[in-house]
Amino acid sequence: MLAQETGCAGGFAGVQVLTATRLLRQAANWGYLPVGEVIRSDMPGTFALALRKPLGVVAGISPWNGAHVLAWRTVVNPVAFGNTVVLKPSEEAPVSAGLLIADEFFERPEVRCTNFTGSSATGRLLAGAPGGT
Repeated sequence: MLAQETGCAGGFAGVQVLTATRLLRQAANWGYLPVGEVIRSDMPGTFALALRKPLGVVAGISPWNGAHVLAWRTVVNPVAFGNTVVLKPSEEAPVSAGLLIADEFFERPEVRCTNFTGSSATGRLLAGAPGGT
């Protein structure tokens, strides 16, 4: 189905599925990492502790080329660290990468981070999208 929808070779479709499976396994283990880490401080004789905290809602955008694996990559890391992800796949691969979602979710104040893989031109457009919130 992936090869048929995106026009990729069957071998590349298989690589995407295998890689997505590996991403899921890797992310599943991150829940067992320590919640904090000691980091260097710029003040002599002191140390700092960094804690990982979820941002909240992360907007994810995946491209059509590598639709399956890049959609999973967009989702698994933020979810593994306690965030919620709203995924907007490419219109060229809506089945392989997820469901079509309206672009208005970028304007929502609940979206605290955007994870994007794609062209520089689209990246520039997206960088300005959440400016009002």
